[in-house]
Amino acid sequence: GPRDGGAFLVGIGGDLMVPLTAAARPYLVGGGSVGAFDFRRSVGLALWSAWSAGAGVELVRALGLSAALEVRYQALSRDRTGGVALGIRVGTPLGRRGGREAESGRGAAPADGPPIDPVGTEPSTARRRPQPDEARPPSDSDEARPRLGTVAVRAEATIGRAIEVARDAMGAPYRWGGTDANGFDCSGLIWYAYDRVGIALPRRSRDQALAGRSVGAAIDGLAPGDILVFSRTPGGEPSHVGLYLGSGSFIHSASRGTAISRLTPEDSGGRWWFDRWIDSRRIVD
Repeated sequence: GPRDGGAFLVGIGGDLMVPLTAAARPYLVGGGSVGAFDFRRSVGLALWSAWSAGAGVELVRALGLSAALEVRYQALSRDRTGGVALGIRVGTPLGRRGGREAESGRGAAPADGPPIDPVGTEPSTARRRPQPDEARPPSDSDEARPRLGTVAVRAEATIGRAIEVARDAMGAPYRWGGTDANGFDCSGLIWYAYDRVGIALPRRSRDQALAGRSVGAAIDGLAPGDILVFSRTPGGEPSHVGLYLGSGSFIHSASRGTAISRLTPEDSGGRWWFDRWIDSRRIVD
């Protein structure tokens, strides 16, 4: 303690923690605090400040809490006191659990949801795909039917137009419940883009997270026009949606308005979205 026989200080402070890995098992930590009370003095008033810097490593996680061992150098303005301190921190985990373990399940696509027709009909009315062994004799009307190649080109053109509509909205502000150029929320932007090409989608993100069919959460399984579904925390419930553009990019309306973000574990910004990506929905095949 200080040379005057010790102190009982009361103040306020905070810490900044910087993870060194995705799981944040090792991390850097620094903090500062200030106060105006020392209850071992007769008057009780004594301005003081303190700072600390060091590193920590998480030891265990259980029941939503983590325990970490920290070593810091601490300095106190009172009598210029300082030294190295070893301590235990108990609190909520800093990084996502398991590092590589958490990533190992990301390549597997979950089971498809109920098949919902792109124009919003109920699953029971969706057209059943004919099976390969369901042969039928040709008819005169077959000449008027579009060939498979023609259907694929039309679908690709439709998706391309929807993406163009979304790109044209770049810079539009975020507006809760917004569905036009005056502002969009996340599901409003996707609803608007598909609506302009004649495809009706549910309005809310939680319903769009069930539209079409699931293609999972693997980048190599995506196609432009897929709806990306995100959660607030890794593995949580759907809370945000974006429209996949291709090459790891997607467009969405977030707090800063309509913008393009990356979906990649390779950088901090893209990794934030990658960790919270829980599914993808294909609207047009």
